[in-house]
Amino acid sequence: MHFFIILLSALLLSGCAAPVLMFGGVAGAGATLSKEKTVGSSLDDTNIWTKIKAAFLQHHKEIEGVLSNVSVEVSEGRVLLTGKAASADDRLKILKLVWEQNGVKEVINEIKLENNEESIGSYSKDVWITAQVKAKLLANKAVRSINYNIETIDSIVYILGVARSEEELSQVISEAENVKNVTKVVNYIKARGEHKISEEESEDRSSEALEKPQKKYQPTEASEPKEIITKKSKSVVEYSEDTDHEIEIGHDSE
Repeated sequence: MHFFIILLSALLLSGCAAPVLMFGGVAGAGATLSKEKTVGSSLDDTNIWTKIKAAFLQHHKEIEGVLSNVSVEVSEGRVLLTGKAASADDRLKILKLVWEQNGVKEVINEIKLENNEESIGSYSKDVWITAQVKAKLLANKAVRSINYNIETIDSIVYILGVARSEEELSQVISEAENVKNVTKVVNYIKARGEHKISEEESEDRSSEALEKPQKKYQPTEASEPKEIITKKSKSVVEYSEDTDHEIEIGHDSE
């Protein structure tokens, strides 16, 4: 474990090691990613890969074999996952962790289930539901279907990915809800450009508002008469609305 942490830290500092070289390639996954990348995109991919592996390390106790059984390859923001998961629930957790990382544009899920604890009937129904949802998204021209992963567990559909807009997000949810036998749709979709103000940002904005000088009160014409000192005589005068001129009411002695 210490070796892995040291290795991860070294990768962060160097920023030049290719993710695929550290934890293997596709290993017969049935999908590949392009290796032709610019220096900038390579650094971005390395950063994404590092964050995914750090998330796996953080959650390895609750997701069985996530570090040893799941390989990660990143190219141009596209993530390829290969290997095995102990259960459908663990596979869902892995996908959720990957989609939570900034910069991820697409996730290709090639993780196989190690032990299928579901009954054959239930499993077949879930597979059918997943296929139907994917087909609907693919047919919908307003939806970029490759931006989403669909997982179905006990007739509950879990959708992970990034929507280009709130409208697209709504359409994706609607398509899934209208598939036969779906009992519930769980939304793990991020809308592009979506930003929630954190507590720290909220506090900072409140502090800025307090530090800003407040506008001084400016009396209107209906306000009480005010005393002023003229430059010439330094007399104390008062403006009278009745006579429409200034009335001298005293002298200011220095």
